[in-house]
Amino acid sequence: MYTTKNNNQYLQYNEKASVICCRTFYDNEYYVILNDLKNKYYKTNIFRGKDMDYTIRKNYGIHKVFVESLHNFQPYGINKKQHQKKSYITAFKYVFPNSEQILPVMSLTFMRPKYYVLWLNENENEKVFND
Repeated sequence: MYTTKNNNQYLQYNEKASVICCRTFYDNEYYVILNDLKNKYYKTNIFRGKDMDYTIRKNYGIHKVFVESLHNFQPYGINKKQHQKKSYITAFKYVFPNSEQILPVMSLTFMRPKYYVLWLNENENEKVFND
């Protein structure tokens, strides 16, 4: 699935989008899933605009939160285990407090073509693969 930079929409035909592939680094001891009712850092609901716990930032931890297309990929139901089954796309968002925890590896550009051709050779005699 591809999205545009403005509305988390599918790409139109012949529209392009870029993806940056990165390597990330974090301490597993400070890996916090915000949807988990039993996380040890936050006992109350936290939402946008609040700072990450200092201990997590200092020890190169991260936040992970479940998001879904039904709510425009915004955090919804943090600290609740109720998620809608009606969402077309579900994902996890990650928050890294320190820029040195993300190392860019490569950048790719994708285009959604209007048509594509899938070639299938059904001739049994020609199913030979050359090096």
